[in-house]
Amino acid sequence: MYVYILIFIILLALFLVLKKKVIRLPLFIIICFFFSFVFPLTALVLHLIAIIRGKSYPPNRCINYYQQWLSSKFFMVKYNIIEGEPYEEDKCMFLFNHRTWGDFFIHRMLTDTAAAHVSKNLVALIFPLFWLFSRVDGSILFFNNHNIKNKEKFSQWLTESLENSQMRSFLIYPEGARNTSDKPHLLRRGMIYYSYKTNIPCQIVITKGVKDVFNEFELTFAFNKTVDVLYGPLIKPSDFETREDFYEEILEAFVVGWNKVFKTEWKSSELTLDIHTPSKHLLKQKGNKKDN
Repeated sequence: MYVYILIFIILLALFLVLKKKVIRLPLFIIICFFFSFVFPLTALVLHLIAIIRGKSYPPNRCINYYQQWLSSKFFMVKYNIIEGEPYEEDKCMFLFNHRTWGDFFIHRMLTDTAAAHVSKNLVALIFPLFWLFSRVDGSILFFNNHNIKNKEKFSQWLTESLENSQMRSFLIYPEGARNTSDKPHLLRRGMIYYSYKTNIPCQIVITKGVKDVFNEFELTFAFNKTVDVLYGPLIKPSDFETREDFYEEILEAFVVGWNKVFKTEWKSSELTLDIHTPSKHLLKQKGNKKDN
């Protein structure tokens, strides 16, 4: 054990002094090991202890909670709430901006660990213990984003998966992919339409500073960093006549929140979809323009 601690300290010193990727890589791999294996296994132990003591209270005190709590404490993350607070009275769909892997634990902490991530299957390959423990508490709902042939069945699967999980709400990344730029992407419609259909209210949550905490693109991490957070107003489907009106309101709220947090002046009309997540809706629009 002492040998591992010594190796960790040496790598950390090299990381801080040299700041070179050739040195950053091995230390980042070690941190990923803690994040992917040590914390989940420790969370399992803490959860079992809580069960024995009679203090396991889903959705806020299950394996998911201890895992995110450990990660947040390890990186010593501080939160600066710019505006609002999370909706906790009933089921909700939290719509976050997505920047790095650090979002996986920071965003769940910001929903009081009561929301289930809806995530691509690829994440399960990168973090296998996340997948394994999510089978127990339903904290992550994995799906194949390239093979959704039947939207009705997918919607039914979402509803049943949340009902069978220990979570209360959904946690969604409506831009469709990680976005590290200062400009938001146009939001995808799928989950927002599902929210309208099932009458689940949505809340926009914009964060800034997560990539300073844990950044897989630059192989960096840091401790004692502050994450800025803005909670938008609750947007209810029942207040809108059509799902498209509902989508437009959410898009506008997302851009307004983004501009406040990132101090930008984007307009929803200026946004484009992420090129790696093509939208059938947009492709259909382009096809109609060509026909005209």
